[in-house]
Amino acid sequence: MEKRKQSTSQSDASRKDMNIIKAEAIVKKVADYFSCTPQIIRNSTRIRGAVGKARTAAIGLLREELPWLLKQIGEYMNIGSINCVKYHLKQIQNEKEIQQLIDHIKER
Repeated sequence: MEKRKQSTSQSDASRKDMNIIKAEAIVKKVADYFSCTPQIIRNSTRIRGAVGKARTAAIGLLREELPWLLKQIGEYMNIGSINCVKYHLKQIQNEKEIQQLIDHIKER
């Protein structure tokens, strides 16, 4: 029983690591598209313009590509509230420009 529990926790940790690696790749792809750094996208708050769009696009891609809860996306993107994550996702739904931007980034 102890061995099974240990192997399960190892596979959970492995899955978590893979999701972090995938998240880093997603944010890097968005950062490259916008000619900025992943740190700027992850750590900027209340930013408008290109960095704001990059942050929204990254959040949208994380939601599409990973099995993360909104809380996990918020923690990864250094957002203090789930409501802020929801705001970004709602922006994607309401603005065709951002949807097209995400599609374009995915094609790269």
